Amino acid sequence: MKQFSCPANRFLVYLVVSAAASFLHAADAAPGFPSWSFKSGPEGWKAPFGGDLSVKGGELAYKYDIQVGAFAAFAVENLKLSDQVKALHLRVKSSHAEGLAVILKEQDRSNYKHEIPLKPGKWSELDIPISAFYLDTKALGEDAVDENQKLDLTQVESFFVVDASGLVLGLLGGKAGERAVLNAEIRVAGVAFRGPSGRAGAPAPARSGSPGKGRSGPSWTFRADVEGWTAVFGGDVSEERGELAYRYDITAWQLRAVMVENPPIPDTAQQIRLRLRSSHTDKLTLALEEADGSSYVTEVALTPGQWKDVDVPLSSFHLNPDAKDDHGKDENDRLDLSQVRYLQVVDLAGLVHGLLGSKPGEVKVRDARLTLDDVSFR
Repeated sequence: MKQFSCPANRFLVYLVVSAAASFLHAADAAPGFPSWSFKSGPEGWKAPFGGDLSVKGGELAYKYDIQVGAFAAFAVENLKLSDQVKALHLRVKSSHAEGLAVILKEQDRSNYKHEIPLKPGKWSELDIPISAFYLDTKALGEDAVDENQKLDLTQVESFFVVDASGLVLGLLGGKAGERAVLNAEIRVAGVAFRGPSGRAGAPAPARSGSPGKGRSGPSWTFRADVEGWTAVFGGDVSEERGELAYRYDITAWQLRAVMVENPPIPDTAQQIRLRLRSSHTDKLTLALEEADGSSYVTEVALTPGQWKDVDVPLSSFHLNPDAKDDHGKDENDRLDLSQVRYLQVVDLAGLVHGLLGSKPGEVKVRDARLTLDDVSFR
């Protein structure tokens, strides 16, 4: 049986993971803040699309075969979330996958998704901000319409964990129905929806001043020029009406990015605030690259043609395993702000077109435009 490994195609998982129905039962630790300890069984979790669930030592274990052209998932339904939920906490380990997705499904069948990078065989403990979930437009069918394009926690009815490895293998030419990996396993533990203080249902801690007020690090307003930002892998950067304008062609198998070098980020910084707009894409990647070549990334969901103001928690950046090669090793697998060499805004659309079959060098979109304004660390 061959070992499944597809690091170069992790971004395919981001595209093809989609939510089918989930049909399960939730166990609340506090009203609106459900949690699962798995000390007395699966506690309502099920495997609606095949595979087996069991509980071992306070861990939920999901065993399944990876089948070409199919995804695997386990889920819980009938959730009742408070609108004060701020984060999803869990520990997770996969026997094989370098990426999974967690998905919140609303009553109208719209899906909000977040990707989890993993190291096969190793546990990861995660606190995922609710703000990191974005609408999966590729999962919206005729019966799935989100009326306001915004995650409504009180409308969430299902939560599930998805492995899209089988779909990726299908896109790469595998024979539909073939079992590529037998007895794959995902384990989760300590799953909980948490409130503002990090505990289920706890009140928000007292604060002095408004969150996000006051810059604690470098900022770029682009009032006079591009302020050190440059284009990466082609395209042109200019200042236009106090905004940074990046123009480029989207070409199959090629990335496009705009970046600034050596931003002096203080260790006290908690987030990046920025305004951005894209002429064409519904998703961009933010990357912080350290001096040793390791890269930490997160995604920003957009509506093409519309401005979006975002506050991106630095805690949402995760180590990109695809960037770790002989030239990029992170000695502690942790983002060190004092070591950040580049801040990049990346458009992966060209890579996606290539993975979906376009010929190398084929121009898919001409004169695409990305616009930035008011970028700051806080």
